[in-house]
Amino acid sequence: MLDATFPVLLVIVVVESLLAATWSSVYFRWGLRVFRVEQAVATRAWQMPSASALDVAFEQGSGPRLRFHTLTNGELAFREQLINTNVFRFGYTPVMHGLVRALPGANAVLVEGRANWSPVAFVVLLASSFGGISHFDWVFLLVPMMILGFIYYVQARRYRQVARHIAGL
Repeated sequence: MLDATFPVLLVIVVVESLLAATWSSVYFRWGLRVFRVEQAVATRAWQMPSASALDVAFEQGSGPRLRFHTLTNGELAFREQLINTNVFRFGYTPVMHGLVRALPGANAVLVEGRANWSPVAFVVLLASSFGGISHFDWVFLLVPMMILGFIYYVQARRYRQVARHIAGL
């Protein structure tokens, strides 16, 4: 079973990377939502910042750069830069990608994170590659789950920063 795991995971990684790189609106709008924060905007005259302004605003920091792309007038997709070109930055494999929506009626901005397919597929395929689930198998799965949990924590903090920045706070 383990023999088939790697090719399946490789296909998922390649397809997901292509969808993320091409800013596929379906990829950013649909999927398993694992993060959501609604942030009130600072003023009534608030406007959604441009993707390029946000790219500049989130260039600095210790983690991978966040990249933004306009989907519609009130929607921005965002994700970590696909290839980390700075070896001095803390790097990680993202577990989610983001979508920002203006909520004019609520005078707020909504930031959502949708699960990336690759980490989910990795855990599912790893768990299914064992013949029977023993005590050792669960312990073996605990380490990748803890790593993914830590990455989620890091990304959730960054997504909250995105919400506060975009809302003008």
